[in-house]
Amino acid sequence: MTSEMKGVLFDLDGTLIDSAPDLHNCINKVLIDNNKEKINFSKLRKLISQGSEAIIKGCFDDHLENSTIQRLRDEFWEYYSKSLTDKTKVFPNIDLVLNNLTEKSVPWGIVTNKIERFAKPIIEHFRWDKHATTLIYGDTLTASKPSPEPLLMAAEQLKIKPENCIYVGDTSTDVTAARAARMTSIVVGYGYSDLDLNELKKIADHFINKVIELNKIIFEKNL
Repeated sequence: MTSEMKGVLFDLDGTLIDSAPDLHNCINKVLIDNNKEKINFSKLRKLISQGSEAIIKGCFDDHLENSTIQRLRDEFWEYYSKSLTDKTKVFPNIDLVLNNLTEKSVPWGIVTNKIERFAKPIIEHFRWDKHATTLIYGDTLTASKPSPEPLLMAAEQLKIKPENCIYVGDTSTDVTAARAARMTSIVVGYGYSDLDLNELKKIADHFINKVIELNKIIFEKNL
């Protein structure tokens, strides 16, 4: 870690964890319950970064009434609340990077748009709550990413200036939030990007394809 960069923040879904298998399984149960065909895994994967409402609309209809969207979302959430870590896995080498940060006494945390009801049990399941300095959920504040507010709150809890923080994510929403917060953005190519990867590369400060590359960027490059 360079003298300028003193803290690292991470997105959750598509960055630290691959939650797509559980989300795919749950939305397909809702589709079956409502006499609809199952959604293709690759199509669902592209919807994840946009949130539950986008998943519902993408699987059913863009022109659903709000009451119907809420009913279907409640059904989806009910299934998901019971299977948060059934098939969800940590991406390879993530724990190596997090352990490296902890061992070097570099404060780190997680800033996700996933609401606490779902994110907290997942984080606790992987025992990251034991070492993370800050955990900011999608409903911690009234604003969520792409607003910079969650990142700014995280930096405040780390007691580090935003410009001395790195934010690692997988979507344009993460990059936009990092930019607005004046943080250095690192975007991963293995997540649930809403943009073509070439477009994502253009807007981020750094782009990586493998988690292990984070060690080189965080500890070896002069960011």
